[in-house]
Amino acid sequence: MIVCGSTAIPIFPQSPESAPTWVNDPLLAERTSAAADAMARVWGGTPGDLDGWTIRYSDRFIETHGKARVVGKTTRTPVLGGGTIQIWAGTSNVCLEATDLAHEVGHVVIRDHDHRDSRWIDRTFWDQMAEALRAIIPRQDTPCREHLASANGIWH
Repeated sequence: MIVCGSTAIPIFPQSPESAPTWVNDPLLAERTSAAADAMARVWGGTPGDLDGWTIRYSDRFIETHGKARVVGKTTRTPVLGGGTIQIWAGTSNVCLEATDLAHEVGHVVIRDHDHRDSRWIDRTFWDQMAEALRAIIPRQDTPCREHLASANGIWH
């Protein structure tokens, strides 16, 4: 999914058959853009903080380091600005709003790659994130809305 301002173009995983069903949502681009905008606001930023960023969903771990597996990664593009957010779609089998996208948007907005900000482990903050996302999820997506009933439903 490429996000440039309010324009989003989907880029699908290499093996769609192994990916969660939500990657086939015809509104994936719009939902990703709306979710990323809402996430940026909860982090204290604006949707403009994501201008020039590309969001890509993968059907595989982003990287592995021995037994450790990277499920999300934010890479800035030097000089030009923006960058790429890579998300392993497997961080949520329910909906994109419950993936680690909120975590990676946090890296972009607050520029804290060492997780020193207290919000990374603040349950109240993640409850607020889940509430903000529930507010934008289409009413017909009951499984996603129920999954995000609390911070327990969002990967962080």
